[in-house]
Amino acid sequence: MSSSPSGGARVTVSVTEPSTVTGGSLDVTVVVSGELDDKVRGLRLELLYVNEYRYERRETDHSGSSSNSNTTRTIVETTTEDVVVQTIDYPLETTPAIIGERSVQLWVPEDAPPTAGQLVRWKVRAVIDRKLAGDVEAEARVVVASTRENGAARAATAPDVDDQLEITLSDRHVRPGDTVSGVLVVKPGKTVKFTDVRVEIQSHRRDQDGLHDDETIAGLAVSGKTEVEGGSRQEFPFELTVPLDAMPSFTASRNEVHYDFVASGARRLRTDYNATAPLHVYGGDA
Repeated sequence: MSSSPSGGARVTVSVTEPSTVTGGSLDVTVVVSGELDDKVRGLRLELLYVNEYRYERRETDHSGSSSNSNTTRTIVETTTEDVVVQTIDYPLETTPAIIGERSVQLWVPEDAPPTAGQLVRWKVRAVIDRKLAGDVEAEARVVVASTRENGAARAATAPDVDDQLEITLSDRHVRPGDTVSGVLVVKPGKTVKFTDVRVEIQSHRRDQDGLHDDETIAGLAVSGKTEVEGGSRQEFPFELTVPLDAMPSFTASRNEVHYDFVASGARRLRTDYNATAPLHVYGGDA
């Protein structure tokens, strides 16, 4: 619960259970007290998330002696955007008795991003709207977790696999701390030599202006140097654990984070064999 005084009016907002899932609801109580001045136009209740993202800004150095000597550099900045997903208005003309307590239910859209570290932060905000004057605001933080169903479409995407490989996974919907087990099968048409065979879980963050981070968050060498005869099938079983600090998969207004399971057979001076299967990491603190 929080409150912000301005003039004689005050507002507080609280959430009965400040955690839910995408597609779930929040029971909210708003209390308006004090005296309303003639600038008050009404009360507004918002459910929103704060999306932190990166973008590029170009800066020109004009210190040169001529325009031809000016230099331009690109700077990566971080900023935030408030993304409101639900609004309830109580205009003073139609709701004159905004003083007092009211309980409402807000709903998180099923396709909304879950809470994800500093990148996605959810809150409920109550605002006493004052014309040409400082509004009176109160906020309450909430946590939104994703569900298994949120990533059904991406996790159902067929793996991108070389003809010489097969890959099976125990599950492509996983929580932080879960173990992904499976088997990588190599079935070359001709005898092939690998310097090593690896499986990895990779995270991919995408921001504005083409900014991206790709990171291997878990990896395992399932074989060192090995040779697989043409026309045969060799199986490489594996187990990989999703790190406990992995943030959930999400697509927000300004950025996204997704995961892939990647298997590779490295070959010296030749094209590697690769297999990629999308993973959905779900859950959170709710």
